Amino acid sequence: MSRLGLAGSDEIGIRLRLVIAEYDHDEHGALRYLARKHEFAGRLVALISAREARRCAQ
Repeated sequence: MSRLGLAGSDEIGIRLRLVIAEYDHDEHGALRYLARKHEFAGRLVALISAREARRCAQ
């Protein structure tokens, strides 16, 4: 974990939140809101946006 640094742990946290968001509507809404407000770094916003796009495509 120490090799990942802070950015790596942030990405892991977002990925875990994305898994939770699949089952929790409130978490899904919170992530979408934060991504649209650009509260996260660009790569993390891209992860959230890509997941949202895949979700809408299904």
